[in-house]
Amino acid sequence: INFPGKNGWDFLEAYQLFNKPSKIIMLSSSIDTGDQRKAKSHPLVLDYVTKPLSFEFIESIFPR
Repeated sequence: INFPGKNGWDFLEAYQLFNKPSKIIMLSSSIDTGDQRKAKSHPLVLDYVTKPLSFEFIESIFPR
């Protein structure tokens, strides 16, 4: 969610202006349920995942 100078919410707002059909998986260290709800309610966000990532999760997105 946090980037240097901007944050993930700023990114989502700017990215929407491209009008490209996309789905985003938000990766964050935040376990705040408010952040999770906000992300999942955004039309571009497919899922909200907290760090650390598991190998199983990565494989589920990019199967061999």
